[in-house]
Amino acid sequence: MEFNRHSGNYVDRSFSNFDRQGKKTIIVDGCSMAGEFLGPISDTQDKKERDRYEGGDIGINLSERFGFNHVGLNFPAKSNCSIFRDTTNFLLNECGDGKFSYENLLLVVSWTGLARYSYFNREKMGWEIYHLWKSDEKKDDYKLHPGKNMDYHSIIEEYMNRFLYQISVANLCENLGVNYIMYNGCDDIKSYQDMGQGSYPLTQKIKNYFKYKTPDTNVYDDFDDLYEVLLTKNFLDIPCSGYFGYETGRYKMDKDRLKKYTFDGLHLNKLGHQKWAKVLEDFIIEKGMGDFIK
Repeated sequence: MEFNRHSGNYVDRSFSNFDRQGKKTIIVDGCSMAGEFLGPISDTQDKKERDRYEGGDIGINLSERFGFNHVGLNFPAKSNCSIFRDTTNFLLNECGDGKFSYENLLLVVSWTGLARYSYFNREKMGWEIYHLWKSDEKKDDYKLHPGKNMDYHSIIEEYMNRFLYQISVANLCENLGVNYIMYNGCDDIKSYQDMGQGSYPLTQKIKNYFKYKTPDTNVYDDFDDLYEVLLTKNFLDIPCSGYFGYETGRYKMDKDRLKKYTFDGLHLNKLGHQKWAKVLEDFIIEKGMGDFIK
């Protein structure tokens, strides 16, 4: 059985149809990198073309592979703040006595990039997603945060926050006895080390900003320390996008892999989702949870 429903930047948390106590459940949170491609597919396309565009879903693939229930908290354009909020709320409020059993859970978190984040709209009394890049399009999906500048300060703040979100969720799982793994969906965790080496102007601004700071203010040292802590957790140090050929941090562009495993140069097609599910299964076994998924 599976569940995946959301509205805006909220996840509907009505789980009345689940066998919460008796069956193992996989919980997946993240952005579109973890989910299914829902774009148009024409009936006139041949099978090879359809297979290239048809996507998959990390939670569905793994739940079917392991015979688990599936709860999908992920949805397109989700921010790391939203991922952290929904995952934490789920573990603390939907699990425990009379609810989902902690010992029967497997949490998979696909952390997203740094260009989107959450902002609480007081007029609408709800969370909304904003982006750090400017766009000529007049779509709500691409509006800028009304109270922040689109500059290196915002990017650095989101980089630090993501480290703290990741370590906090890992610590919470370990304290509750929840099986978990996590990884970055569309950004190398160490990409801060390469900021400014590409042609993207915003990363060059970030690099220049720290270039003229004194050593005792170099936040990169903090990132290095947090990275070492994260490596002690069940964190797969392979970004999904980089694995399939997208240029990010330590990973260089591989057009052949992108064509084979993605439908748009970033999001996974059906074959990419199948391959990534095997990568995650191997990591789950590597981290000592092989008996749990049998």
